[in-house]
This record gives sequence, structure tokens and C-alpha cells, in this order.
Amino acid sequence: GIIRAVTDNGIHAIGKDGVNIYPQVVTTQCHIDASRACTGEMLLQLTDANGRTLESRTFDAAHVETMHLENYPSGLYFIRLSNNGETKVTRVMKVK
Repeated sequence: GIIRAVTDNGIHAIGKDGVNIYPQVVTTQCHIDASRACTGEMLLQLTDANGRTLESRTFDAAHVETMHLENYPSGLYFIRLSNNGETKVTRVMKVK
């Protein structure tokens, strides 16, 4: 899916090329870069494979955000990003 974020310059798509989450196979942390796609606050939620919210916070989309996963067990997790009513969900795999 594509997120659409309204900015002062109009509407920008946050799709594959708009938000960069790296790496997607994680040992300790991953980074979320939405700076090319939108401005303002973005809601970040980390959920486990059962849909339980483990972490929820906002960050300024103009800066690269770091998600620390070192205290979580190995497994599949989902990072949900929301901005202006639009949402993008990306899978990340935590390994030891």
C-alpha cells in the first residue's frame, strides 16, 4: 500500500521509495527514514506477530528514527507508520 501525507508542498506518496526501513533483518536496531516522503509527526508502532502493541511513539519525520529491538526475543515483528490518516506496515525479522 501507499501512504499519502499532506505537506505544505502538496501530497507525496509514501510507498516503497518514500519510507526506508533498514535493515529488515535486525539483530539490535533498525532505522526508519521518512524524510523524503513527508513532514511533521509520524506515529510509529511496533507489534508482534500476534498483533500486540509492544511500543508506540511519535517522531519527527524530518529525522531518521532508530527502533531498538535488542530487548525483544527473536521473531517476526511489524512496524506500523501513520501520518495524516494513512498507514504503512512493514515486516522486520529479529534474529540473535
